[in-house]
Parts: sequence; C-alpha cells; structure tokens
Amino acid sequence: TCLPCTCCSSRSCRREIAMVFTALQLHVLQWLQHFACPFLDHVFLGITYLGSDKFYLLLLSLLYWNVSPKCGYRVALLFLVSVLLNGGLKELAHTTRPFLAYPDLIRIAPGAEATAGGCAFPSGHAQGTTAVWGALWVMLRKPWLLAVAVAP
Repeated sequence: TCLPCTCCSSRSCRREIAMVFTALQLHVLQWLQHFACPFLDHVFLGITYLGSDKFYLLLLSLLYWNVSPKCGYRVALLFLVSVLLNGGLKELAHTTRPFLAYPDLIRIAPGAEATAGGCAFPSGHAQGTTAVWGALWVMLRKPWLLAVAVAP
C-alpha cells in the first residue's frame, strides 16, 4: 500500500519512485564524471543550448520561412504538446536533480545551473529533441534527421 507522500501529503508513491530515479542518476553521473574536463564542459554546454527555448524559436522560424509554413506549424504544435506532456510527467515523477540532492558527490559544470531548472526526470531536452527532429524526419524523410532524433 502507498503511504502519504512526504512532500505533498497525497496518497501516492511518487516520493519513493523519485528516490529510485535519483539514486540511479547518481550512479550514472558519478561514472560520467570520471571523464569530466573543462573542454568537455564547454562542448556539452553547447549541446545543451541546442535544447533551449531560444534555439527552438530560431529553428521553428527557419522551418516556417525556409521549408514551408505547414511544416513549421506542425513541428511547432508537436513541440508545444511535448513541452506540456513533459511538464506533466515531471510533476508526476517529482525527481530532485542529483546535483541538488547530493551536492558533495555530483559536480556541475560552471554555467550549467541556468539550464537545470525544475525537476530532473524526464529530460525536457531529450524529449524536445526527439519530438522535433523525429517529426522533421517523418515529414522530410532525410536519413540524417533520424540519427539526430534518436541521439538523445
């Protein structure tokens, strides 16, 4: 049976599920930190920017003006649905970011805090990338778009 959640007093196991996800993330992140260096920090911050709202605004504008308005509208609508779905899933999972839960164990790159707001799971960057580039692949049938869509 589920006990009342300690963070919101509802009768759910969200807190317990969040603890499992956080522990899993902790182990993976500690392993990845073995490869950390300032160069890779900059590379991955650049990749993270490709999942930002500014990048998507630019991309959707370019699609509308340079590919077709119909394509731009469809991808924008799918992206908005993905953002709403992601927000709902984050509320359900309610997973604390590992660098906040374990500040002594997890190192975060300088400047990365600005890109890490809200709950940790599911990843908005990964979901947005898969939704946008996957939709473009379906519409435009370019093989390289499929590789970008499944990369996250």
